[in-house]
Amino acid sequence: MRRLVVAGAALVLSASVLSAQSTSAKPPMKHDMGKMDHMASSWKEMDEFHKLLGATFHPVKEKKNTKPLREKADALAAAARAWTASTAPASCATAEVKSTVAAISTDALAIGNQVLAQASDDELSKAITTLHDKFEGVEKKCGGHDMKGMKH
Repeated sequence: MRRLVVAGAALVLSASVLSAQSTSAKPPMKHDMGKMDHMASSWKEMDEFHKLLGATFHPVKEKKNTKPLREKADALAAAARAWTASTAPASCATAEVKSTVAAISTDALAIGNQVLAQASDDELSKAITTLHDKFEGVEKKCGGHDMKGMKH
């Protein structure tokens, strides 16, 4: 009986150690955007914008649901402004990237204004898709996730 208790305690202990190891083994720079994992970049402000973009774009694209976009349009515009005002890492410090990020900020503000003006779901869908496409252009130029064979 004593051997069973000791063996059971050892099993519980090793299971909890394995569980702790499996949670700590996850890369700390990975975040889930819908059905795809994206590695975080070296540009914190781009990543913050990306999180909000994912939370607003994917519901529109996948479920034709503009409610998250309508609710988070101000936060999306604020994240875009913060991204524009930030210093790009060397790998992203080009005139083209800077110009596109500024355009993204302008577009995000325009989406906020469309929400205030009670734009249709179709108008918002087109605007957030355009914004998303511009973002992906910057992300690729800055060494973002590999899009080969992925529809995103």
